[in-house]
Amino acid sequence: MKSLFFSIAFLFLYTSVSAIDTLVLKPAIFKAAPSYSILTDKKYTYQQAVVNLSDKSVVEKKVRGKLQRSLYDYWTGIYLQNNSTDTLSIVAEAYIKEAWLEGASVIVCGENTPCSSPAFPLQDYYADAALIAVPPGTHLFVAKISDYNLPAYFAPLLSDAKSVESKFYVSEIYKIFLLGLLLGAFLIVAITAFTLFFIIKDKSILWYALYCIAIIVSTYLALQSVYKAFYWSFEYVPWIYTKMLVRVILLITYAKFVQHFIRTKTNMPQLNRLINIYIYVCIASLLPDIILLALGLFKESYVYYLVCRMALTISAGIIIAGLWKHRSNKYVQFILAGSAFIVLGEVVSNFVPVKYSPRVAGLGAFIEIIIFTFGIAYRVYTYYAQEKKLTRELLQKEKEVTALFRENTNLNMSLFQSQMNPHFVFNALNSIKEMILTDKRDEASRYLSKFGNLVRLNLTHNIKPFITLVDNNKQLEAYLEMESLRFANFSWTITVDDDVEADNLLIPPMLIQPIVENAIWHGLLAINSERKLVIAFSTTGQQLLCKVDDNGIGINASAENKKNATHKSVGLGNIRNRLNLLKKEYGGTFSLTITDKAEMARSKTTGTVATLSVPINQL
Repeated sequence: MKSLFFSIAFLFLYTSVSAIDTLVLKPAIFKAAPSYSILTDKKYTYQQAVVNLSDKSVVEKKVRGKLQRSLYDYWTGIYLQNNSTDTLSIVAEAYIKEAWLEGASVIVCGENTPCSSPAFPLQDYYADAALIAVPPGTHLFVAKISDYNLPAYFAPLLSDAKSVESKFYVSEIYKIFLLGLLLGAFLIVAITAFTLFFIIKDKSILWYALYCIAIIVSTYLALQSVYKAFYWSFEYVPWIYTKMLVRVILLITYAKFVQHFIRTKTNMPQLNRLINIYIYVCIASLLPDIILLALGLFKESYVYYLVCRMALTISAGIIIAGLWKHRSNKYVQFILAGSAFIVLGEVVSNFVPVKYSPRVAGLGAFIEIIIFTFGIAYRVYTYYAQEKKLTRELLQKEKEVTALFRENTNLNMSLFQSQMNPHFVFNALNSIKEMILTDKRDEASRYLSKFGNLVRLNLTHNIKPFITLVDNNKQLEAYLEMESLRFANFSWTITVDDDVEADNLLIPPMLIQPIVENAIWHGLLAINSERKLVIAFSTTGQQLLCKVDDNGIGINASAENKKNATHKSVGLGNIRNRLNLLKKEYGGTFSLTITDKAEMARSKTTGTVATLSVPINQL
């Protein structure tokens, strides 16, 4: 009796002052958005909601703003008119918590109950749907709407069940492709930035890579609320719990990128301190959201998130605007241009319909990423340009050091050569002095003539780093001829193997004469028998060998004599030092070995063999 009374009263209201509109259902209807009666819920029962929805004086005249809208639950109602003779399967898509058709509860699938028929492969579980079987005639459909992020039009969108499985793919698949392409581009940029960081160790590139990852995660989570193709399991971590954390990470990585990209710590210390304060504020903003979530106040948490998102974004924009006075800096120009788009996209996305919000924010982020990528490319270019410049400068310095080293080496070698000349001159003058004292005037005259010729050759050769083997042997012959005049029973020979090109082969001057001089003065002069000296030139591999062989007393006996001698030879020591300098300057093998014949196997004579080895150097 009560149900009959309610039906009569409801029919009376409908025919008189009903505020509920009627939608005529047609085949293949898809996402129809009719005009619903909207009623703010005040803990109404279904019956109370139906009565109030029919009252024009009670229903909503204007939808609330974004910040207030999601704090309330709403009832919506519409008459569905089926003029066909068949029952129509209709899908009502919205954030539906309860649904009724002519007083009977309707199945709601989505968040708690998977939608198996029709399938919803592109939608999010949060967008709950009511599956309505509408028989012929006119029937009242009522739904209760509740969510923490209600769009401006939150009433159910009505579609034929078959259209959901067909037209939805056709209308949305291109968007899925473009959005997937966008995320893929961000990922490629992030991987490239990580790679560059490990190469050039620039922290701005590292923070840029982390910023790109934060954008990918933020965009991905925003898109999953529209497209199930971007869906990830919220069974353990619902999006409402991650929204603020992801946003804060995005802002912090952006701030750190700006700090390191324009090097505020050294170039703009005041701005650097301001950015640090901003980072601390971002971190502190997480605490109220954590408290609201812990209390289960999800709607309040979402409103707080929107307020913080807007406030922190605008604050970042104001901080970046402070860079305008530094706009002459190339890196600041990239930051200003990129930040203008990201801030504009963030601000505008908060005022456009929910279905467009991720696209607007994503577009701003995409343009910003393009600009910042060019900025990173410019940073890498300047890095390698500076590296190239430093390399050129280093090479120039190395050339200068090498030149100085070569000059120092030449000076040292000239010094050693100048030390050899006085030593030879001392010996020669002693010989002339002895001849004069013994009244050998003719011999002294010839000796002095040859001495003058030898001095001229020495002075000529000493100004050159290398002389030919022919010139070297001429100098040796002049020296030996001069020494032959002084000593009796002294014979010498100079031999050159046939495979040695004496005219083209180069050798440092005054390198062999001190060895020959040492053999005469400290080996041959100590014996009274026939004195013999053999100088032989040959080659082995890429080395020129000069062997100086005498039949004197031998190097060991000579060393004993030198202990008591007043004259100390410096020639051989200078030669070894000079060989070390030549090795450093020109590379290759420069060596001198001296062997006493008494230590040689099968040797029945006394004497010394000195072997000089130098690299073959041809004209």
